[in-house]
Amino acid sequence: MQVDRRLQSRLTHAEADGGEVSPITPGSIGLALYPLLLDLQQAHPGLVIRHRFAPDPETRGAVLQIRYELGLVTLKLDDLHLAVEPFIDEPLELILPAAAAADDWDALARLGFINHPDGQAMATRLLNRRFPGKPGVRCRCTASSTRSA
Repeated sequence: MQVDRRLQSRLTHAEADGGEVSPITPGSIGLALYPLLLDLQQAHPGLVIRHRFAPDPETRGAVLQIRYELGLVTLKLDDLHLAVEPFIDEPLELILPAAAAADDWDALARLGFINHPDGQAMATRLLNRRFPGKPGVRCRCTASSTRSA
């Protein structure tokens, strides 16, 4: 694959403590990775890290269009144009107010949903495991706080 060869060539010919690296990740992964990238950059002052936070679809597109050299996503991708390898298992947890009772789907749906760019997809993936056959999260608006159906 051309992108893989180009990246390997850049890594092979690059100085160990200089150059530019461009990762793109969803927020949850990026927040965990960010302090490590800062430490790496501090240890190697000639290294420039151009890290971007983006939802999974944007991450996939940015790597396909070679705007970023590597991406980390929360979904398993099946794309012949990408080399995909497992990186880490990240827990996905549902959190509710302590006083909330969400013993069934309807009670959970009444609580509402606080969304973010990957929120709908992640919540649907998690909730489909607990409530098979239910519709998942469908947001009625694009604001950060919304109700689910």
